[in-house]
Amino acid sequence: MKKTWTYQEITESAIRLIRSSMQLSEKASANGDTDLAGTFRQFAFGNWCCWNTLTSGWQEPGDCERLESMTKATHA
Repeated sequence: MKKTWTYQEITESAIRLIRSSMQLSEKASANGDTDLAGTFRQFAFGNWCCWNTLTSGWQEPGDCERLESMTKATHA
C-alpha cells in the first residue's frame, strides 16, 4: 500500500517523536541515568535530521529553527 505524506503530516510526526524523545531524556536525567538521557537526546536530534532532509527545499519559514530548538536539552 502506498502512503503519500503531506508536509504538515511529516512535520507533525517529527514534532511528536522529538517531544517524546526529549521527555524520555528528561525522565532518564531525573533518575540519574545520564547515558540514557543522552541517547534519547540523540534520538530527538536524529528525528530532526530526518525531518530536515525529507523537507529540504519546501520547509515553511521558521520550522527548521523551531524543530531544531526542540532537540536542545533544557537540563544538561
